Amino acid sequence: MPKLPLIKKIELMIQGKYPRFVNGGEAERLAMNEGYKSSNASRRCRELVKAGKLERRINENKSVEYRWILQEDFSRNNIFRPEVIEQKQKELTRLFV
Repeated sequence: MPKLPLIKKIELMIQGKYPRFVNGGEAERLAMNEGYKSSNASRRCRELVKAGKLERRINENKSVEYRWILQEDFSRNNIFRPEVIEQKQKELTRLFV
């Protein structure tokens, strides 16, 4: 089985802890446990922020924290898709007319 890249491991770790913020040190420890330098984890987190997958903030201790940003689901059954909304409105109109 191919080894997951560090950026994917960090993404999955932070996503798994949603909705709470994760201290950047946790990502650095993950990187060091995988044999990478801690600065590599910081760089990957910045890349994920730039890609719109993570939210970044600096806490009161001047430490960086990250949180997963929920991505919109455009699957067929997503109730927020316009065609699904129209279909549901038609069904409700039939029920109450």
